[in-house]
Amino acid sequence: MAYTVNKGIIKIPTAGDFFTMVVKKCEVVDSKFQNDDGSFKEEVKFTDPSGDALFIPRKTADFQLGNWCGFGEKNPDGSWNIGYGDVDGHALTFRRDPNPKMPTKPYYGIRRADESGDVNSRPSLAAAGRAAAEAVRKAQNLPRDPEDAPSGPAKGSPRPEPSPDGAKAVDALDRAYRHAYEVAKAVQGKGATADSLQAGAATLVIQYDRHNLTALFAAPAKPEPAADDGDPGPEEPGDDDGSLPF
Repeated sequence: MAYTVNKGIIKIPTAGDFFTMVVKKCEVVDSKFQNDDGSFKEEVKFTDPSGDALFIPRKTADFQLGNWCGFGEKNPDGSWNIGYGDVDGHALTFRRDPNPKMPTKPYYGIRRADESGDVNSRPSLAAAGRAAAEAVRKAQNLPRDPEDAPSGPAKGSPRPEPSPDGAKAVDALDRAYRHAYEVAKAVQGKGATADSLQAGAATLVIQYDRHNLTALFAAPAKPEPAADDGDPGPEEPGDDDGSLPF
């Protein structure tokens, strides 16, 4: 889930990276790049509640918003009429997908994080938190069914003894709270108070726990070092998994 923010500009640089935002404002702006005729190219600017913004080329953004997110209608020539104002207030996940021909320039993809399908709906704080956690689940290809996730002890059963996994669980909870706090800041904006942010973050952590998603925030396990038996073993497979971009 890597992204950077420099001087208010959000960057998602690498294939596989993604960022979930509750969009405060979506608009078309001129970029700093020019067409062959000297006119400026257009970009779509997505601004989050903190004022940071992500810029995506208009043709790409229009296709993603119209074809995948339901915010527009397709014209006979293949272009899209997008209701940019309809995007405001929605939770969207922006990601970069592999570009086999130009690996250093991955494709952009945009999906609705709230998955409601209703252009007029706006996510609540809890819904935004669930959407962000669901984006993590999907990115890591983890099961949705709660039965596939570890469950706690039955009510009335003895408290289990501490295990080596206890530290991992505490770390996952800490990471989940930090993520929830950032989501609360994005949703509540500049008028947020310390109390409202703590309450919002706590609400999201409860939602994560109810959906068995807290463990998704655990740090990835370090691979066990291979035994040195003098056999170099098979070569590692390539990075290209053959997946297609959005």
